[in-house]
Amino acid sequence: MNVESVASSQRVVIWWHRLAVMTHKEMLQLFRDVPIVAFLVYSFTLAIYITGNGIRSQLHDGSLLVHDADHSVSSRELIHRFQAPFFRLSGEVIDSREALRQLDRGTAIALLEIPPRFHEQLVTGEPTAVQLLVDTTNSPNGLSAASYAARIVARFGQEMALNRVGSGDESSQDLPLILSDHRVWYNQDQNEAWFECISHLLRQITIFALLLPAAALVREKERGTVEQLLVSPLSPFQIMASKVLAMTVVILSATAIGLFGIMQ
Repeated sequence: MNVESVASSQRVVIWWHRLAVMTHKEMLQLFRDVPIVAFLVYSFTLAIYITGNGIRSQLHDGSLLVHDADHSVSSRELIHRFQAPFFRLSGEVIDSREALRQLDRGTAIALLEIPPRFHEQLVTGEPTAVQLLVDTTNSPNGLSAASYAARIVARFGQEMALNRVGSGDESSQDLPLILSDHRVWYNQDQNEAWFECISHLLRQITIFALLLPAAALVREKERGTVEQLLVSPLSPFQIMASKVLAMTVVILSATAIGLFGIMQ
């Protein structure tokens, strides 16, 4: 081995040694910054848990009040369609004004009003309508309640219409129907907590991938050590690569803790 190859290998070893030392220095400086470390720990632990368990963007066990002015078989059947996990029957009210006051107080999210002669109008084929009053103080839940209720009532009306047609003509019982059967491979129960946790984790990875290297460079500028680094034997690439490498290790470690320690 000649002198030039030995010198070249030594330069490579020194280059990597400087990068390792600078990376270790960046990690030490990061863990001395208590606010950044506290924010990092919160974002990859408690924030993930709160996102998955404490925040719901979908309707779940929405409190439903019923004002049934018909008390018939059809009205009871319609009320029975409003079931968990979307709705929870909180009781029946006699006075609709009292139900409106409960909506204003936030004790219920929706009020279903069924008019008199509801069953009679369905049997005779007369047009009839039910009214759903929704509290949209929480807009996502309110809009979800209105959407689910519209689908439930539409399905109920369709079944009643088919039963009425089929009772008069036996041949109409074989009416063709198109059934939309959706099957989900991942997260078959459509548990939103699974998606929310993953989305939050990816957001935090993106945020800290930009925040931590930038904060490290700003910290060098505030302490006046940037000029010292520039006049040192370090190259600009080594200065920046050490910051990126150190923060990448920290983010990957935090991601592993959030993924296997919190989400799992």
